[in-house]
Amino acid sequence: MYEKMNEVLELVVRKAFMSCLPHGSGIDVNWIIEIRGSKVHCYNSYHCMTEDGFYDGWADFSFVVDVFSFGDPDDSKVVFHGSVAHYKATRNNLRDYLDGELGLVVEEMGRIKIWENAVKEVKEDVG
Repeated sequence: MYEKMNEVLELVVRKAFMSCLPHGSGIDVNWIIEIRGSKVHCYNSYHCMTEDGFYDGWADFSFVVDVFSFGDPDDSKVVFHGSVAHYKATRNNLRDYLDGELGLVVEEMGRIKIWENAVKEVKEDVG
């Protein structure tokens, strides 16, 4: 019973996050979501461009939020992975951009409607 409840709760968290996480505008890869205790780790890559508008490679990053702090964007954290990602993040001002975009996700996660919709979808999927 306890394992089944954990599985259902994990599905709800995943559905809620997937409905809020941004796609496009440089975030062109599917999100990977890992749940570790009360922390939700979301992984992706930002598709960087040069000043001339040509694609320049990827900046891998993750976004960590505690499920107990939904609604407070100051409790989320964006981390860049590897020296290339750090370089590209600095050159393209990605930290400010992603902090802003993903801060909106945290605020959205604080709204009850997101959770109601996720629970509804999981009920339909699980039966």
